[in-house]
Amino acid sequence: MSSISDHSLRILYVLNTAISDYSLRNLYVLNTAISDYSLRNLFVLNTAISDHSLRILYVLNTAISDYSLRNLYVLNTAISDYSLRNLYVLNTAISDHSLRNLYVLNTAISDHSLRNLFVLNTAISDHSLRILYVLNTAISDYSLRNLYVLNTAISDHSLRNLYVLNTAISDHSLRNLYVLNTAISDHSLRILYVLNTAISDYSLRNLFVLNTAISDHSLRILYVLNTAISDYSLRNLYVLNTAISDH
Repeated sequence: MSSISDHSLRILYVLNTAISDYSLRNLYVLNTAISDYSLRNLFVLNTAISDHSLRILYVLNTAISDYSLRNLYVLNTAISDYSLRNLYVLNTAISDHSLRNLYVLNTAISDHSLRNLFVLNTAISDHSLRILYVLNTAISDYSLRNLYVLNTAISDHSLRNLYVLNTAISDHSLRNLYVLNTAISDHSLRILYVLNTAISDYSLRNLFVLNTAISDHSLRILYVLNTAISDYSLRNLYVLNTAISDH
């Protein structure tokens, strides 16, 4: 316990609180932190103990056991900025995936001060981080500007077609995600394969046409548009759009 003498017993209050409240149940957590890191991160543990009576120490314990405190910076950022409000999110990620995807959460935390962790939390709760690669792409490339779109997809459709959104994000800088969002809200992503084809082949040049079809005709005619897209490079979509509008 040389680390205790190095820090002039500053942290013994932390240990004392743990001992009093939990009968040494969580001292393994504190001991690991002390042994490995010379109490560098005990501020994190101290904050958790003070604010939440060690409720969240299971989260810290998992991180410590699995990753030798490599990712405590993530937890520390969350704790410092939000008083552990969002540690439930981190806890879910830790419990289900052994911190495999904490890089994703860390990116969100670093860039946006946990503003959009509700989005990540929804994804974590519903899909066990299966699609967090999609969210990670959005976070890395676009600073979460359009995560409202992803959040809508997550809430309404259980991430079934986020591959489509991911394609749009990667290729087109989310310029036309309003179109995809409209499709998601109105039509349960049934025909987003059509939009995906347009996105991949034509750089979303004519998605206004598809958006008109989606709004006016409940995607009934999008099979026609899809055929036109595949065969004619969208040259005649103005004709189809006119037909859709009139009929």
